[in-house]
Amino acid sequence: MVIVRHVMVAALLLVAAAPARADAPVFPLRPAEVLKRAGTVAQKDYPGANAVVLYRGLDVAVDEDGVSDRREQVAVKLMTLAGAAARQTLRFDYDPTTSDVEISAVHVVRGDGAIEKVPTDTAADLPAPKHWIYWPFRMKLVSLPPLLPGDSVVWSTRFTGFQIAYLESSEERFVPPQRGEFYDIVTFGGEEPVLEQVYRVSLPADKNVRFGVYNGELASSMERKDRIQLAFWRRNLPAHPAEKRALAFSDSVPKVVLATIDWREKSRWFFLTNEPSFEYTEEIEQKARQIIAGKKTDRERMTALNRWVAHNIRYSGLSMGEGEGYTLHSGTMTFEDRCGVCKDKAGMLVTMMRAVGLKDTFAAMTMAGARVEDVAADQFNHCVVVWRDQKGGFVLLDPTWAPLSSYDWSYAEAEQHWVAGTATGELLQITPPLAPTDNKVQVTINATVDEDGNLEGELAATGTGYMDTCLRRWFGFAPGGEWADTFAGMARAVHPSARVTGVKLKPDDIDNLDKPLTTGFAYRADQAVPTVGSPKFSVRPASFSFPLNNERISENLIVGKAEGRKRGLSFRCAKELHYKEKLKLPAKAALTGWKDIDVANDYGSVKALVRQRGKVLNVEVHAAFATRSVPVSGLDQYQALLNALDTVRTSWVVVRRAK
Repeated sequence: MVIVRHVMVAALLLVAAAPARADAPVFPLRPAEVLKRAGTVAQKDYPGANAVVLYRGLDVAVDEDGVSDRREQVAVKLMTLAGAAARQTLRFDYDPTTSDVEISAVHVVRGDGAIEKVPTDTAADLPAPKHWIYWPFRMKLVSLPPLLPGDSVVWSTRFTGFQIAYLESSEERFVPPQRGEFYDIVTFGGEEPVLEQVYRVSLPADKNVRFGVYNGELASSMERKDRIQLAFWRRNLPAHPAEKRALAFSDSVPKVVLATIDWREKSRWFFLTNEPSFEYTEEIEQKARQIIAGKKTDRERMTALNRWVAHNIRYSGLSMGEGEGYTLHSGTMTFEDRCGVCKDKAGMLVTMMRAVGLKDTFAAMTMAGARVEDVAADQFNHCVVVWRDQKGGFVLLDPTWAPLSSYDWSYAEAEQHWVAGTATGELLQITPPLAPTDNKVQVTINATVDEDGNLEGELAATGTGYMDTCLRRWFGFAPGGEWADTFAGMARAVHPSARVTGVKLKPDDIDNLDKPLTTGFAYRADQAVPTVGSPKFSVRPASFSFPLNNERISENLIVGKAEGRKRGLSFRCAKELHYKEKLKLPAKAALTGWKDIDVANDYGSVKALVRQRGKVLNVEVHAAFATRSVPVSGLDQYQALLNALDTVRTSWVVVRRAK
């Protein structure tokens, strides 16, 4: 897949130093103006919208140290009871170690024109909900008086500092770790329609500013006097609601990406910040050498260490004070605690690889689930490992995604941007694309329909690439007591009355990562074809139902409707589902009236073929999905694939019996 970037504005500004600007300007909308604007918004003009954003303005002032003062105002008209319920409590997140948020004002503008000021000094300040990552993020909550459709809510906030917790410093907690530098990523639009959105940023005149506009057009302006003044705005932004398997929001709506550094500077900073984390103790070295004992090549040693970290460092983000965010905890800490998030698992692997002589090993930043634009803002959410081989190229490893995987780098991480932290500095890179055959599940089915209409068969499945990982995790991440239910669900997909009569799977099969996993089961359904004695009867091949109904394997099949979506589609990888079935029929039964299904376009292909040889129907179902993502412009082609899949899943084979 080729990732297309729509860059509407890009600039490098080099200007002379100038005095700092005063406080950020006041936002233009007052409650009375909100009422006027709300009067122009009618339900008939926004069918299905629970709320309409009347205005969203963000004004950012940056000082010489890179500290940002962010003033934001939002005004929303509530269109339905659901929209009113969603705004009954306002939530504002912050990280007390690096930032603070002040709720400047909240007003409710009633539909009849009355304006109510909501007290903000009683806002609740609570720990933010946490899952897996238990860092000390907090939230401030403001409860509003009862709201009704037709009312509007207006709020203003002041946010100081930065949200990602790089380093904790009680004296200078708002100063970014790269002192004097600044970055920002601002998306335009949201799940609700937006009438107007404005982003303004003011920086010292001596900053080297790089910025780009992606995923569409924005109006913009720039002034250079005593400071650099940039403004971006857009009116009448359509809603981009949450949708199943949707492209990342940041890849769907217009956005501004801005930074005062380049990728090599970012790479060198990441290297220098984290280099002390990779010092190892004698205990770590002994453990690492024990793990690689008997391994003959560097690649074998890396794989052994990657698998050990993957399975022995639990993913759990405890708050450990200084050192969160993209600053890696020391390898000694992670080795002792046996837990951490992706950055800590990566740091543990770097430490152990260096301990056994693989010195050219570094941590790298990457983004899982979205692309990284070519401006060096921190567009990352994941940390991995790279090793420089003898030819100067990089080998990537990811211990976070390696549990129960045969691969050092997940096959679900193709076309993913990354930048390594090295002393010389690296540029942004991207992993190569994969073909559907690189992530393939091969299913073979041998079944028989006897003279009484009973159905018996065996199913075997083998995966390559990410499909092998999915098969392992389907069972390996579940308690052994649930395996019977999993196989029973597959059998019911073959036929509603089918029961499992045998299973091919052992725990050792899942744990053996050096050999492709093959699993399967035997099944029987009594009187599955009750009309078998009739002159003509219908039978549904098991492969038509795609019985490997695992969400990760079959995610392309459960999208629903592609046409009419506001956002494109996103999947874990390009993949191929290949079912080959031999279905033995009763005597004197002959195939009649079958028409092959064959659809192909830029985003994949769907085929279903049925041929008879003697008593056996040879059935082949092939679904290939060529890309990880489908833009809005390609949804009509993808809908054609979904329609073909629906035809396969609802088809029956008609068989005629000779007298």
